[in-house]
Amino acid sequence: MALIHTVLAYTACYDLELHQVDAKSAYLNGEFKENKIIYMCLPPGINLTNDSKLSCRLLCPLYGLRQSGWHWYHKFLKILQETLGMQQCNVDQAVFYCIQGDLLIVVHIDDLMIATTSMKLMTIVKAALTKHVHITDSSELHWVLGIKVECNRDNCIRSLSQKQYLETIIACYGSADMKPSATPMEPGVYLTSVQSPKTAEEFTIMHDKPYCEAIGSLQCASSRT
Repeated sequence: MALIHTVLAYTACYDLELHQVDAKSAYLNGEFKENKIIYMCLPPGINLTNDSKLSCRLLCPLYGLRQSGWHWYHKFLKILQETLGMQQCNVDQAVFYCIQGDLLIVVHIDDLMIATTSMKLMTIVKAALTKHVHITDSSELHWVLGIKVECNRDNCIRSLSQKQYLETIIACYGSADMKPSATPMEPGVYLTSVQSPKTAEEFTIMHDKPYCEAIGSLQCASSRT
């Protein structure tokens, strides 16, 4: 999130065009090296042979394969370097830039944030990417990792909001009708493992109370501010 905040501030300060595209089926775009051989069992329902000893040799990475993310990363890295002449940031390997400072791309798996100094350059970059991967063009950036982004270019401001995410988790955990409070819990409360369920009755009472999931959702929201 520190990186995303930095990029949003940078693009707002210099009034850059900021768009978002999605690489369709990103992992399927990866490529194996010539000496890379991976086999897989025949999927259920595929009756290519009656010989149970035979298996399939993969020609490209698939979703569910541990190496797929690595192969997609190196394929996309090659595209950016050879097609667009971009360099990789030494601080964060998900950031790519041009020496001239007119192009910046931030990658999050298959989501790409593209910042350019003009719409003409933005069109050129998207066209170059389309030659290598199928993309979904979302035009101007409005959402990033579930966070709403609002742009006020006249005042060089980009605002972030997690309202929709927070409303979703509040409704998910049955707290939509609760009243606002100045503090998340009573001051001085100290929770320990001693208070965790110990008897079958206590476990039954807590069974439908997703405490860990709720805490995780709140931690996710707080870490993205």
